[in-house]
Amino acid sequence: HILGMLYFYGYFNVKQWIKKNRVDKMMWEQIVDSYMKNPRDVKTNPLTSRPPVWFFVYVENETVYIDRAKWHNPSSEITVPRKLAMRENECDIMFDLYQRRKHGDAVSKEAQKASVNQVYWYGIFADLE
Repeated sequence: HILGMLYFYGYFNVKQWIKKNRVDKMMWEQIVDSYMKNPRDVKTNPLTSRPPVWFFVYVENETVYIDRAKWHNPSSEITVPRKLAMRENECDIMFDLYQRRKHGDAVSKEAQKASVNQVYWYGIFADLE
């Protein structure tokens, strides 16, 4: 039944689909695990000469939150903690954009459409490398 649905929705290479979704789930689990064990300040990952901005990442009830930096400056000007969720595959989309960005692709317009938190996602992915 699931294979038929995958074929219907255009996933002709089922092995590739399964591999991709396992990798994406692993990335989310890695984020949750890392920041649950070690909440910390993380810096943004600008590609220009602009200095990075710091923000704090922590986990509560398996939900990832970002907030103003606790120990570094300059701090992000987040006014209230924000949730980073796996909703609508945001983590998957942002990780794909992050990888493309690292390889020189211009992804800023796509990233702005995908998430208002793109700079924080990039910082988290860079921190975990």
